[in-house]
Amino acid sequence: MMQHGIAPEDIYNFDETGFAMGLVATAKVVTRSEMLGQPFLIQPGNCEWVTSIECVNSTEWVLPPCIIFKGKVHIEGLYQDTALPADWRIEISENGWTTDQIGLQWLQKVFIPATTSCTTGRY
Repeated sequence: MMQHGIAPEDIYNFDETGFAMGLVATAKVVTRSEMLGQPFLIQPGNCEWVTSIECVNSTEWVLPPCIIFKGKVHIEGLYQDTALPADWRIEISENGWTTDQIGLQWLQKVFIPATTSCTTGRY
């Protein structure tokens, strides 16, 4: 950090996480006590996968997320009447997972614009 002039305020961590829509609670499994290994957990087959790209910097400042739904066409009117923050990015992919293109768009349209004006170090 000292060698390259990177300030602690300029350190960010971002990751993606996925979750199944429709699962609202943790599952409990009842099994025999003598069963070895992990019991199988059966989940309903009608859940769809959603991915979220999230980012926070070392001072706990959080950037708007990117939510990726499974789909082929992005219909913005479906959620315009909700309390969804205007700066959240909504994307779609064939399986609800992140793609290289979605990741690049998030960097170009969310991360770089949000962080460029508040950089305190050289990088």
